Amino acid sequence: MPSDVDVSRDPGGRLNRCANKSCNRRDRFRTFSMALIRRFAAHDATAVANLFQAVFRRSKVPAPASLADYFIDIYLNHPWFDSEIGALVYVDGDQQVRGFIGINVVPMVWLGRPIRAAYAGSLMVDAPESDPLAGARLLRAYLNGAQDISISETANVASFGMWRKLGGEMVVGRSYEWVRVLRPLSLAATAAARRLPLLTHVRGATSLLDVLTAKALPALPQLSPDAGRDVAPSELADVILQATAGYALRPAFDASVLAYLLAHAARKEDRGSPVARVVYDRRGDPIGGYLAHADRHGVLRVMQSFTPPAKADLVVDDMLATAQRIGASGVAGNTQPEMMPRLQALGCLYVLRYVTVVHARDPALRAAAHTADTFLNGLGGESWMRLLGGRFD
Repeated sequence: MPSDVDVSRDPGGRLNRCANKSCNRRDRFRTFSMALIRRFAAHDATAVANLFQAVFRRSKVPAPASLADYFIDIYLNHPWFDSEIGALVYVDGDQQVRGFIGINVVPMVWLGRPIRAAYAGSLMVDAPESDPLAGARLLRAYLNGAQDISISETANVASFGMWRKLGGEMVVGRSYEWVRVLRPLSLAATAAARRLPLLTHVRGATSLLDVLTAKALPALPQLSPDAGRDVAPSELADVILQATAGYALRPAFDASVLAYLLAHAARKEDRGSPVARVVYDRRGDPIGGYLAHADRHGVLRVMQSFTPPAKADLVVDDMLATAQRIGASGVAGNTQPEMMPRLQALGCLYVLRYVTVVHARDPALRAAAHTADTFLNGLGGESWMRLLGGRFD
């Protein structure tokens, strides 16, 4: 679909806030007589970056050029770019960008046949009080696309409500964040220091007390990191191809695409240094791995694990053993069905922060997304992006 095609023209769409506070309600809502949803183009990048800066980073400072360049890279230069399906912008009658929804196409294999998935990323609208339906219009335009299945792994409460009204379903087994606390006081001090930097020095004084307070937590079995090996993130490609090959619904990964995705996923500066591990069985054969980010004073954040379901326990154990080895105060990640039995056995807690939601016209495909025999999210979704945890200074 060309970038200038009118995806969803709305004669009643009015997006802009009235600049003059004294103007009345009628003037405010007739500021723009026409709103248009169309494909995102390179010339929209600066406006979209500024909108992202204002909505998600709550900053009035203009977005750096590197952020605008990044939107072009991930939405227009992605190796899986699709001319029929892509990110959308919501523009007013003056052709000013007032809304955006990021969309990435992921070619997938379902029961041996190729299909197209479209993952929705950032959904944002300028001054939604001026047009409360702007976000819903963007979402509807996306769901009406040419893809076979639509997915989001970062839907918040507001956007999930819109998904449900349009037929979307929550994938429960992929919608929670799991957390295993290892050093309770250090973890609490780290969380507090993010809001009050003066507390940074307090973290160093918590080690002795952590030994005592940790006794109140469920005991961990003896876990050894010897089953895994540290590798460069790029070295995960082979084990990912091997580990995902048996899933009934999975991304159509190849080496070049994985190189692109892993290079982005490794750079999440706000989450610390990348930790990539390949895990082996007793015979020395690689059975899985994972990509995480670690801050010695904070949490080992697992972006995604890659393993056949039957071998998931070994990968989970290596995650926790590695977190203990590097002195992390806790380890966390997004739930994957194959990991949950072992996570529960190890005393992990679950928190609902974002919802994974799916929409498909084919009820069989929609049902398939709810099963454990699928590989969704992470590198196959949107969590690989540097928009989540990266810096653009």
